[in-house]
Amino acid sequence: MAYKDGTEILLALSVATDGMARAVHMFPEVFYMDTTAKTNRQNRDLFLMVVKNRNGKTYIGNVTVVPSLCKWVFLKIYQHFFVALYGPVTIGRNRLALTDNDPSEHGPSDSCRLTMDCYLFSKHMLCVFHGVILKYNENIHPLLPRTRGQRDLPHRQRKLTKKGALYGE
Repeated sequence: MAYKDGTEILLALSVATDGMARAVHMFPEVFYMDTTAKTNRQNRDLFLMVVKNRNGKTYIGNVTVVPSLCKWVFLKIYQHFFVALYGPVTIGRNRLALTDNDPSEHGPSDSCRLTMDCYLFSKHMLCVFHGVILKYNENIHPLLPRTRGQRDLPHRQRKLTKKGALYGE
C-alpha cells in the first residue's frame, strides 16, 4: 500500500511455497478457508486456505498474515494474492469455497464471483462444523430434556420426559 508522500507499508504477507502452490494446482476444486486468532508471537491473525485430495489428506495452500479482519483485506487476498500466486486458470477450476459464517470472509468471495471471470463457477458454503454442529449446539441441544441435578457428562444417559419417550415410539 502506498501513500501520496511515497511512504509504503506492508498490507499483508501471503505465503505459498512451491509445495503449497503445487497442492493448490493439483486440488483446486474446494478451498477450505478460515482465520486463526493470535497463534503467533505478534498476536496477528492468520488466514489459511487448505485443499484436500481425494483420499482426504489435507495440504495448506496459503497462509496470509492479515492486519485486520475487515472485508477489504479479504477482498485483496482473493482478488490479488490468490490470482497472482496460483493464476486465473487454477482459480477458475475452483468450484466451492468453504468458510465459517463470518461475512468478512465469505462476502468478498461472493463479490469476486460476481465481478471476476476466474471466480465465475465458484460457490460458497458453510463448513459442516459451523453450518451443522454449532447450530445444533445453539438451537437444539438446549431444548433436550434434563432431570434435576443431572450434568452434561458424556458417560451419563439422559432420562427422557414422557413426551420424549413417546417420540421414539
